[in-house]
Amino acid sequence: MTNFEILGMIRTVKDNINTQPKEDSALVTSVIGNAYTIKEAAVKLRMCDKSVRRQIDRGNLRKCTKFGRVLIPKKDVDNFFDSFSE
Repeated sequence: MTNFEILGMIRTVKDNINTQPKEDSALVTSVIGNAYTIKEAAVKLRMCDKSVRRQIDRGNLRKCTKFGRVLIPKKDVDNFFDSFSE
């Protein structure tokens, strides 16, 4: 295989990557707008990040891994907060 063939293959791969659809920014905003990150949930629940992860592992909080981030639905955080603040 010659260098020109390799360069042609690289260009083809780059072109394919550039033409693939990007994430819809409205979808990203709507998902992230309705969820907390681990740190945000920790601040809201007044606990450390590790405790939030423990609650996820125990099944008390749901997690959603989207867009390379761990997100926790705001409703779950609010319900968890309300159940322990009574």
